[in-house]
Amino acid sequence: MNFLKRIIPIGFKKAIIRLIKPFNKVYLKNEITKAAKNHEIAVKKLKGTNNKLKVVFFLINVDAWKLDSVYHEFKKQENYDPLVVICPFINKGEEFLLKELQKGIDYSIVKNYKYLVGYDRSKMVAVDVKKKIDPDIVFFTNPNDLSSKEFLIGNYSDKLTCYIPYSFRIDKLYKYSYDSRLVNLVWLNFFETNIHKSLARIYATNKGENVVVSGFPFLDSYRDDLKYDKIWKKGSEERKKIIWAPHWTIKNAQDTGLDWSCFLDYSEFILRIAVKYKDKIQLAIKPHPFLKITLSQEKLWGIEKTETYFKKWEELENCQIVDGDYKGLFMESDALIHDSGSFMAEYLALNKPMGYTANTKLLKNRFNEFGVKALSCHSLIGSENDLENFINNVIENVDLLGSKRKSVILEQKINIGKTSAEKIVNYIENKLR
Repeated sequence: MNFLKRIIPIGFKKAIIRLIKPFNKVYLKNEITKAAKNHEIAVKKLKGTNNKLKVVFFLINVDAWKLDSVYHEFKKQENYDPLVVICPFINKGEEFLLKELQKGIDYSIVKNYKYLVGYDRSKMVAVDVKKKIDPDIVFFTNPNDLSSKEFLIGNYSDKLTCYIPYSFRIDKLYKYSYDSRLVNLVWLNFFETNIHKSLARIYATNKGENVVVSGFPFLDSYRDDLKYDKIWKKGSEERKKIIWAPHWTIKNAQDTGLDWSCFLDYSEFILRIAVKYKDKIQLAIKPHPFLKITLSQEKLWGIEKTETYFKKWEELENCQIVDGDYKGLFMESDALIHDSGSFMAEYLALNKPMGYTANTKLLKNRFNEFGVKALSCHSLIGSENDLENFINNVIENVDLLGSKRKSVILEQKINIGKTSAEKIVNYIENKLR
């Protein structure tokens, strides 16, 4: 198959895609119709039942897991029995799969989840959770086919399925965000804001008929009554705690079509900054989970250079690497520097200084309506000088955009009223009870 991909001319491939596209659209519309009928049957079957409903959450990657509050909200209810299924991440090789699987297990233990490992490590095969558990409600957390067929939407056409995005969508990747097969076929999509619901109405094949506005569950973790892990190294309390969260989309090093990452522009400079201001700042790098594997490609840095670089972050007294859950990292930090997407909204809710490393003057063209608002709350960083100035402002408690952030937070009603988890569980309860 790979051989055929190499020898078939690109122009011919595009011609084939153009020919089959209308048929794909017709097929998807038929699938949507069938899915809606199946959901009606499933609702009638469960409506008014006194049995506990089995709610399954698919966890593929801890870094992208945003449903902690939803799991625990279901756990509070006597009518539901929630279970986290740790799914195999099959797209990055066996080593990555096993590492992510173990991270999922460790995380589930810490979070006190009832969990099931959806992969038999001795036989190296997926576990068919549908046969083993027979869930009533299934929550998907990623629209991509990152796991085995046992954990994809096609295996659950007769179940009540839900989707909550792993990322607060701030971009213009409208086809990806609102018209994937998963988004069109699930029973319910729980989206972030009315802006996102409006985009689904425009771009989804089903016109967003299955979209409910719930807010973003990750932001529930900022509520005062929720505990979080202490992540920062112990050090001088006078040091400012600054996060650097570089994205993985390095130009010509991956096939997303995106080139958001500014990692290569600042990778060495930010370590020099760490040494220069060692008595004034603590730095934590929170790399995208795909960054190291991207850098390790021979055409880029290779494995040895990549490992050497990240070892420096472990060795410097005022530096550290954070991999996995990052709520505590965010909560106890003083500022964020990044070129991510979802973090634009996730960190905005904390109303702390944010710097965005930009590799183009046409930055606004990347973002949807919400993203443009979030970007306006960032100090734009286009050079090493800009980066150092931002850090100096944090050290000196100079917050140039504090009032702007507060205005956007209030305007978009971020984390106001009921939690996202409460809205999601209440909506489902009303539908079924």
